[in-house]
Amino acid sequence: MSSSDDEAGVPECLVCMENLWRTPGNIQQCPSGHLQCLSCFTATGGGEAECPACGKPMGDNRNRWLEEERERREARRAAQRQRAARHSGNQPAGISAADLSRCLQEQVLRLAQMPGAVAAAAQRERAVGAGAAAREHGVAQEQEADTAAARRREEEAAKRKQEAEDRAIREEKKAAARREEEEATREQERQRAQEEARKEEETRRREEEATRERERERARKEEKEEWKRRRKEERTQEAEDRQREQKQDSVKKRKDDVVKAAAVGQKKGREGELSASQQRRNRWLEEERQRRQERFITQVCQYSEFISRSLLP
Repeated sequence: MSSSDDEAGVPECLVCMENLWRTPGNIQQCPSGHLQCLSCFTATGGGEAECPACGKPMGDNRNRWLEEERERREARRAAQRQRAARHSGNQPAGISAADLSRCLQEQVLRLAQMPGAVAAAAQRERAVGAGAAAREHGVAQEQEADTAAARRREEEAAKRKQEAEDRAIREEKKAAARREEEEATREQERQRAQEEARKEEETRRREEEATRERERERARKEEKEEWKRRRKEERTQEAEDRQREQKQDSVKKRKDDVVKAAAVGQKKGREGELSASQQRRNRWLEEERQRRQERFITQVCQYSEFISRSLLP
C-alpha cells in the first residue's frame, strides 16, 4: 500500500485543514461529527467553544477509532520504510540522495580496481541510481501534493475567515437594526403613553368643568325656584289680603244696606199705612235686591280668585 493510498479519503481538521493522519494528540469531535485537531481544539476554547460548522458545543468527545486507525497506519508506514531500507542495500533511514550517489561512486571506483567486477558494478550502479531517482521523483510528487494541499487549506481557511467576518458584519448590522427598531418601539410607546396621559388629563379637566357647570346650573335653578316660591307666597298673600278686604267691604256694605233698609222701613211705617199689595211688592223688591247683592258679592269673590290664580306663575 502506497503513501497516497493511505491518505486517500481521510477527513481533515475543520479549522486548519491539516491531514489528521499527520497531527499528533487527540482527535476531537463535536456531536454532529465535525473533527478538529488537538491544537485547534485548544486554541479555539476547548469544550466550551462552539463548532464552526454547526454551532453546537464541542464538548470533550474524542474519535477513538480515527486515533487507533492513525496508529495502525503509522505502524504500516514504519514497516514499509524498513522494508524499503532493506531492499535498497540496507540504506539507513533519512540518508539523502547526494550521499547515496557519493557512496555508489566510491564503491564503483573500488570495484573498478578489481579485475572482472567492472560490468557488475556498473550494472549495480545503474540499478541503484534508477531506484534513487524513482524515490526522489516520488518524494517530489509527495512534496508537490503536500504543497497543493497546504495551499488549498490556506485558501479554505482564508475563505472561512472571510465568511466568518462577513457573518459577523451581518450579525452586527442585524443587531444594530434590532436596537434601532427597539429604540423606535420604545419611543412610540413613550409617545403613546404621553398622549394617553394628556387625553386622560383633558378628559378629567372637562369632567371637572362639566361638574362645576352642573353645580352652577343647579344653584341657578334653586335660586330661581326660591325666587318663584317667594314670589308665589307674596302673590298668594296679596290675593288673600285682597279677598279679606273685599269680604270686609262686602260685609260692611251689607250692614250699610241693612241699616238703610231698616231706616227706610221705619220711615215708611211712620209715613202711614200701606196697602197689602204694596207691602208684598216692597218685600219682594227688598229680597230681590238682597239676592242680587249676594250674587254680585259671589261673582266679585270668584273673579278675585281667578285673577289671583292667573297672576301666580
